[in-house]
Amino acid sequence: MQLDHDTSEHVEWETSVPIPDLLKTYPELRRRRIWLTDVLKPDYVYHTSVARPPTYVVKILREDGLEGEIYEYLMKIPDKRNHTPPCEVIRDSERPSILIMPHMTDMNRLSGYITNWSLSEFLAIFLQIIEGVEFMHEHRIVHMDICSGNTAAACSREVQEHPHLTEEKMYFIDFETAQRLSASPGIQGAVSLPETQVVPPDGMDRMDPYSWDMFCVGKLFEDMAERVYRWKGSPPWLVKRITEWLVGKERGCTGVCRCRPTPRRVRQVVSILQPLIRTWEWCSNLVGRVRGVFVSPTI
Repeated sequence: MQLDHDTSEHVEWETSVPIPDLLKTYPELRRRRIWLTDVLKPDYVYHTSVARPPTYVVKILREDGLEGEIYEYLMKIPDKRNHTPPCEVIRDSERPSILIMPHMTDMNRLSGYITNWSLSEFLAIFLQIIEGVEFMHEHRIVHMDICSGNTAAACSREVQEHPHLTEEKMYFIDFETAQRLSASPGIQGAVSLPETQVVPPDGMDRMDPYSWDMFCVGKLFEDMAERVYRWKGSPPWLVKRITEWLVGKERGCTGVCRCRPTPRRVRQVVSILQPLIRTWEWCSNLVGRVRGVFVSPTI
């Protein structure tokens, strides 16, 4: 898929950080007039100026990694549960491969926005995440590093810049440690855990990778809840219960792990709860408005 890019006359902008010569001289980036100005992850992830849209992220891919192949594989599968962002893997026989994708807003930078979410809105966003994990696991893909920094949303401005994105859709990014497995969930045994942003339970260094993804989802849900309810007090009992369910009680499984629910089971349960809670919120708001009609204004 060819991502949109600016074909107007363009000059190389002043940069706030040193950009590797590899990217400055990369033929495909120069052809598309994609000039990088800022760093996301030193040495290998950079982006173009937000002040000069459309904004792109460019990542140098590890030569021994599967990230490019996994992105390409997932993007080919038409499924509404597919939360892989539209991107391109650029290969060059004389240089490392690079990934070009639209710039999106990761969960860490959504903090000011998500504090306004109601419980039903919170669960609706979480449903997107869990259905995305279910989709990946059905295709024997494990992300292995699901966290706030590796989940992103497409905001209205970003959708205007990149029509391939869907507004308010959650996307998984950074498949650097992802794996394509030969065995399905319930059959796959433990594998060595890579270096990740989430700390493994009980200091474990080997786990069922599907179960590890769900543990990471639990920690992500916990992190999201802390952000949503930061100024509202303690999260509701339901949120705490879902967090406990996802994180599970680790029993030190060395083979197939059943300490946590499958993404399919979580999706089924939350899909029932979310509309019920939305209806309850609507009724509560309606009752509040009706009461307000009969309250005498204070003088």
